[in-house]
Amino acid sequence: MELTVLLWILGGGFGGTWGLCIFFMIQSSNANAETRKEIVEIRKEISALHHCVKDHHARISVIESRG
Repeated sequence: MELTVLLWILGGGFGGTWGLCIFFMIQSSNANAETRKEIVEIRKEISALHHCVKDHHARISVIESRG
């Protein structure tokens, strides 16, 4: 009887451990999806800033060449 109870606890503990692993893997996947969305938005903002800087640099170059 004691061996059966011990095996049941160990089996439950092992199953519980896998359950926790799966839970955290799912949570991690959800967090990664949100992080990816934020990264895409940040890259869009950086791209817009880069184009603005290039445009500004072009304008300064034209003004310097005239002067």
